[in-house]
Amino acid sequence: MTDYAQHYADQGYVVFEDLIPENFIDSVLEELARAKASRRFVYYSQSVHRWISPRISEGGFLVDSFENPTWHINLPALRKAAMRILFHPKVSDALTDITGTTHFVSWQDMLFDRSIGTIDHQDSWYLDTMPHGRLIAGWFALEDIHPDSGPFFVYPGSHKLPRVSEKEFPDHKDFLAQIKRIRDESGIQKKSMPLRKGSVLFWHPNTIHGADSVIDEQYSRKSLTSHYFPVGTLRKDNPDLSDDLRRLKPTENARMFRIPMPELSWVMKGHVHYWKDRLLRDRDPIMNMNREANQI
Repeated sequence: MTDYAQHYADQGYVVFEDLIPENFIDSVLEELARAKASRRFVYYSQSVHRWISPRISEGGFLVDSFENPTWHINLPALRKAAMRILFHPKVSDALTDITGTTHFVSWQDMLFDRSIGTIDHQDSWYLDTMPHGRLIAGWFALEDIHPDSGPFFVYPGSHKLPRVSEKEFPDHKDFLAQIKRIRDESGIQKKSMPLRKGSVLFWHPNTIHGADSVIDEQYSRKSLTSHYFPVGTLRKDNPDLSDDLRRLKPTENARMFRIPMPELSWVMKGHVHYWKDRLLRDRDPIMNMNREANQI
């Protein structure tokens, strides 16, 4: 077992310093700035789970995060730049160091310009494998993260606490309340992760984690996130493994594949400005992850 794998097994997370080349990161930042300057900019938000026009904070940053920027075909340059990072060979190497396996699937990614103040949660309630626990999430720092920007945090060792099941707690608010209860009763302590640009934090799907709210609005918290699992592993929301294997899409990295996201691929076909009003009207928010929206 590698040192990285041992730390991951013991603590439920591990950090790889300076994993992503700076020029790859700068490409994402340049394309994000270009998208924000466009009058036709519309995107699907992970923080509120619907299509939105951008809301800009007083510091000039996107208030709401992207869901699946690698599937936003209306933003091809940003999409390609994000893919170069999330599917980078060094990411595969890191995942191999943790798991001992060599080929992986990337499943649901996100892009953050600013911290959304994400509520404490376990990923396994939303995404996981069968059996549970083979999913590995990665958080990619696209800049030096300032302590007042609302950093990502983890509760070391919390992956050894009980998993809060979506079957036992199907209501999202009940799930969050149960997370709070087991967190408080266990006495585990939060660890803030103000990582350096290019560093990546990987964590277990049962590890309790989230992000603090912004303290000083002058600071962005530019970052990417993706979730990975070994090829040939069953996803809990798709009992047909053969169907998953047929649908895997290759990337430029021969050891990395991804799951198609037909919703984003379909809805962005054609002209964005034609669909914009319909998109913003017809999508309802579900499972808001913002800390301010969940009074628990």
